[in-house]
Amino acid sequence: MPDFTKRTADEAFAQISRQGRAQRYRTIRRLLYRKSERPTPLDEQLRLLEMFAADETLNKFERTYALVATAHKASETGAKDKLASFIPRLESGFAWARTLPMCNELRKDGLHLSFSILNVLINASVLLGLEQRYDYADHALTTLKGINPRKTGRYTYNSATNILNTVGVALLIRPATLHGSSNILGLLRNLIYHGLVLNFGGNLHTVLLRSGIPSTLAEIVPPSSFTEFESSFRRYLTIRCALLATTDQEMQDLYWQIADQCIAQHAPAQKAAHLAAVRRHLLPTWQMEPSQGV
Repeated sequence: MPDFTKRTADEAFAQISRQGRAQRYRTIRRLLYRKSERPTPLDEQLRLLEMFAADETLNKFERTYALVATAHKASETGAKDKLASFIPRLESGFAWARTLPMCNELRKDGLHLSFSILNVLINASVLLGLEQRYDYADHALTTLKGINPRKTGRYTYNSATNILNTVGVALLIRPATLHGSSNILGLLRNLIYHGLVLNFGGNLHTVLLRSGIPSTLAEIVPPSSFTEFESSFRRYLTIRCALLATTDQEMQDLYWQIADQCIAQHAPAQKAAHLAAVRRHLLPTWQMEPSQGV
């Protein structure tokens, strides 16, 4: 794999274009899903991802994930106009993704792709103050309710992070939903449990045969996906606490904790911008300021 970290986007794309078809496809996939291998400057990453998103030689899945990554990078770098320009294509991508079946290939799983797109759309709508945020929130909640556990794959475990993040922001946009009759909290709890069963059920033979199991707890190394899952569970517990809050002030403070945990935050400046947007666009629907600012 060539080192692209010190190259410009144009240099990287030109080098990739000279590769054979199979190698080119593998290289692009690595650059899509491994941030550390992209050009180091964020503006060059953004430009390269834009090139991938527009590359008609890639299949629709790769182009769509490239578009999602491009939008995330625009948000991370504060390029609001560019981020806004991606929204129509992201909406088209979501309309396509929601027709796809769930499957055991993560990047082609309709549920995973749908929430990957919804996550960037709902964050962008809050950051940009768009009225579409209500539609995106409704899409997120409806998509959650429509999950058929019998059709989910083992990667539901991996998708939980995007789902919790997206639904968390949706609940900030539609706070009445959390306290209504839709049982969103119960659905999130069941999703987490179901994801765990599907993911670790495949290791049943290891459990039964004790094969490959260390002799001490200190030797056990959970996979990186479990670390992400821990974060997802913390978000679930915060949402649960908001539902169980006994005073308005406690509930409003917990909304801020949900925002702090669920909004886009790949970089400190990005997180600060999104929290400022939450304060500007969503706080008025919460009726009161938090007792301690986030």
